[in-house]
Amino acid sequence: MKRVSRKALKAGTLAAWALTAAGAAAQVPGPGNFTPANPDSALAKLGQRLLNNGIYLRSNYTGDAAGNVSGGHKQGADYADELNLGADINMQTLAGIPGGALHVTVTGRTGRDISIDTVGNNVLANQIYGGQGIRLSELTWDQSLLQGRLDIIAGRMNDAIFGTSPINCNFMTNAFCGHVDSMFRAVGLVAYPYATWGQRTTIKLNRTLNLMIGTSEVNPKQSAYGRNDLNFTLQNDTGVVVPVELDYTTNFQQSAYPTAIQLGGYWDSSKYSDPAYNTAGQPLASAGGKAATHWGRTGVYAFFNQVVYRPDPASTRNLRIFGGFTHSLDTPEEIQWGGDVGALYTGPFASRPYDTIGLLGTVMHFGGRELTYLKQERALAGGSGTPAANEYIFEVNYGIQANDWLRVLPNVQYVLNPDNLAHPKQASATPNALIFGVQLSVNLVRLAGLPQKVFSH
Repeated sequence: MKRVSRKALKAGTLAAWALTAAGAAAQVPGPGNFTPANPDSALAKLGQRLLNNGIYLRSNYTGDAAGNVSGGHKQGADYADELNLGADINMQTLAGIPGGALHVTVTGRTGRDISIDTVGNNVLANQIYGGQGIRLSELTWDQSLLQGRLDIIAGRMNDAIFGTSPINCNFMTNAFCGHVDSMFRAVGLVAYPYATWGQRTTIKLNRTLNLMIGTSEVNPKQSAYGRNDLNFTLQNDTGVVVPVELDYTTNFQQSAYPTAIQLGGYWDSSKYSDPAYNTAGQPLASAGGKAATHWGRTGVYAFFNQVVYRPDPASTRNLRIFGGFTHSLDTPEEIQWGGDVGALYTGPFASRPYDTIGLLGTVMHFGGRELTYLKQERALAGGSGTPAANEYIFEVNYGIQANDWLRVLPNVQYVLNPDNLAHPKQASATPNALIFGVQLSVNLVRLAGLPQKVFSH
């Protein structure tokens, strides 16, 4: 077994402390507006002055510790973390510009991922890994028009709002948290914490129905290690991606059992490489050469979540079920389609209304040409047969809202048929992997005693 690093041991110690604190915590305020316990402190007064001038502060620390106890290529442990700093500035309050707002976010990430280092698959167990280093993740102007019925946001941004839901990051696996990985892996959509030039237009058709249309620069070099996303030129772009999404959403004020439905699709004009064949139409694995190039990709997706049970109609404690499906309509894709299904119980106990229990199952189906390439590499390595067409990732977790600034998410993940996309030159399949992890989420604004409010124009 791989010797556990000092950093991983430190992460384990931190996790143990957090779990102890969580176990002893009393009922705490849930998400939303927050008033510090000591509003007369210097920091609280400073925060209130900022809010009075339309400046909404954001800052969070997130740490993911994970250990692969069986399966994969080997056993070991990793820790990845993120510190982000940001602000939402209501320009109507600050400068008298009706409906205007400015958003800025800076992200710093360090650490390693257990999937890359020991399991060998591409779907990260440490969700917070990716885009390591310090980078500008958002710098946008947000303009609300027509009495809030039309909203246009543009600048340096990502596409993570498409095909996602607030419930997604109640899980640690990157297959689901933030955005559905099977969709973003199949197209040039820009994922957090990366940022490229883009815009998103939201049309509020009525109280429950929204139409979103986006346009983003496709720039594969933005994901390179050590980049800070401060190169604002278009010299490395390869095209544009245009996602479109129709959202139907109800809340507890509108329905006893709220519903959320997302239907969408995308078109990507950029070039991408063939997984299996070179420019001469020969197998890449044996003949080598340069991969054939294709232009233009399209795909569709659909997601839903539905409240199905409420133990107490007077509270928002509830059980939600959710699911979704993504499908690339192009043949030369690594990931052809993916699906997700699960459940999230918020407030499993009356004394713990903000804790959660999460269950998730996700599948990724590899395209025919990707499987052809992996079969060729297996044969060259001395093996035989075709790799599994589907990779499955399962997660079960318990989210502990320890206090108003700390959330702890112990979890267990199981990877069935780990893919060989990152390590294709293998004679046999990678053994299924069992991963134990814990995620720490710290709201630093609340920890500092600053007042916090949800941004609005």
